[in-house]
Amino acid sequence: MAEKPTAASFLATLRDSTVLIEGNKTTEDHWGVAEVYFFRSIRLPEEINLKTVTAKMIPEGDITIEAHPSKDKEPADEPLIVPIILVP
Repeated sequence: MAEKPTAASFLATLRDSTVLIEGNKTTEDHWGVAEVYFFRSIRLPEEINLKTVTAKMIPEGDITIEAHPSKDKEPADEPLIVPIILVP
């Protein structure tokens, strides 16, 4: 069984990636914010499954990315909270 990806390895994978966020919509026109890392767009590794966009808290161990439309030069007052569910 593959090890569950860690937040650090996930962010390391994303840092040099360019693709898209998938949620209720699929778009490349989003800024992603994960901890202190900023992304023009995000590609999810195959072992990571993106679930629905929600503003609710997610279980410890999962990763939350705040996504803002790239048309806004400043982050939105209430950004989308995109829970990333790490799966084996």
